[in-house]
Amino acid sequence: MIARLAELVSQRDWAMVEAGRSLHDDLGQILTATGIQFDLMAQEVSGAHPDVAEKLHQLQALLEECQVRTRVISRQMQRSTVDRLGLKSALERTRDRWEPGFAGFISLECDARVRPPASVARAIASLVEHALELACNRSACTCAEIGVVEGSAGRYHAKVRLDGVTDPFQNIDEEVRWHVVRGSCQIAGGEAHIEVSTVDNNTTNLIAQFG
Repeated sequence: MIARLAELVSQRDWAMVEAGRSLHDDLGQILTATGIQFDLMAQEVSGAHPDVAEKLHQLQALLEECQVRTRVISRQMQRSTVDRLGLKSALERTRDRWEPGFAGFISLECDARVRPPASVARAIASLVEHALELACNRSACTCAEIGVVEGSAGRYHAKVRLDGVTDPFQNIDEEVRWHVVRGSCQIAGGEAHIEVSTVDNNTTNLIAQFG
């Protein structure tokens, strides 16, 4: 059941990636071609009708702004950052996105040479994303430590330590999302679990192991 849920989420995410690529490639090309035509028309009429040329330039500027916004939306929809940039860069982006809203300290240890298979990298990125969201939603959380290491024979270990968190779930939606993360790890041939300790610093560890 958990694996099936994760598979459905993965299929949805892939559909968004494809839509984002289509938005960038198809609509982006149309906007570019239209802008070129407006520029050519403005050059042709600039001598006899400078007022018309000015309006054409204004339309071209609007098209360029639309194209910029289209690229932004396309990048947001293409959630395969980890595929394109590698695991470390993807995790750095995730850290940078959540850090402004976190009152504590976020650390990241992941060697750039750690290049797991795509499914494993996506699962690790999903784990870290979920962990940092938990951290930002807990006022008691003071530190989030992210660590990813590669062992021998294609083994990978990822852990996010959240100091000041002893109950990682406040509502059913958060628990369902954790099941999705677990399912993603299972699909990638690994497993994920949570360790809660009230002995040292009241910590919660979100852990994923592969291989």
